[in-house]
Amino acid sequence: MNWKPSIFLLSFFNIAVIAVVISICRLGGPSVDFLSVGQGDASLISTSKGLTVLIDGGPNTDILRSLEKALGRDKRLDIVILTHPHSDHYGGLIDVLKAYNVGVVLTSGEKSSDPAFLEFIDLMNIKGVRSIGLSSGDKVFIDEAKIDVLSPFSDTELLDPNSSSLVVIIEENGAKFLFTGDIGQKEEKQLVQSFDIKADVLKVPHHGSNGSSSESFLSEVRPDISVVEVGKNGYGMPRSEVLDRLRSVGSIVYRTDVDGSIRITPSDKGLKVFGLR
Repeated sequence: MNWKPSIFLLSFFNIAVIAVVISICRLGGPSVDFLSVGQGDASLISTSKGLTVLIDGGPNTDILRSLEKALGRDKRLDIVILTHPHSDHYGGLIDVLKAYNVGVVLTSGEKSSDPAFLEFIDLMNIKGVRSIGLSSGDKVFIDEAKIDVLSPFSDTELLDPNSSSLVVIIEENGAKFLFTGDIGQKEEKQLVQSFDIKADVLKVPHHGSNGSSSESFLSEVRPDISVVEVGKNGYGMPRSEVLDRLRSVGSIVYRTDVDGSIRITPSDKGLKVFGLR
């Protein structure tokens, strides 16, 4: 069955609102999978009716194995969010576009001249997948989930992909998940000054780099659970100082290089964590 999401751009008190309305619903429970894809980020959100949002795709084809485990034979992704154009976030999305029917791609508007990124853009054009750039203040509604876009800010210079990462809070069933891309402490300070960033679950910025996850930022987020999406690397990530700071605010820490893929499901009884090895 062919399908396409209808995208409506609205304006309300100068805040852009994107409502994503999809004609086919799949029943299921809400969950967020933090996928083990090596040194890179990839997270899959499934709403209460089974609609899907993939945030980043890791560096390579490992994402396909992870998605197959999570989605089975279903070859549809309703939304793909690319936080920023570094290959450890978009590399696997090239194969995702080849293997899956993608409704829409949401980005920070940041671009790259890297040949692999240009291949990703060309493939979107070939498959007729629409791309929409987002910035602070935008909102996305999909099923019963709400996605608040916190950054990049409208005055952010799109020069450093990490600094201009798309940062979002996804809320459903009373739980808030904060996805931070690869922002650093400067961007964390902007978020602290501009928003209530309290969240139940934190996707730790920049794979646990010591240039992120400042004490002031973590004291505002106060996550019950923190997830470091990381693989084997030569940068010493996640840094022990970062892990200590996370634990100092009372957060339980998971890391995909040690724990593998994990699934977090929110309910009226709290958060449940499952291993997906």
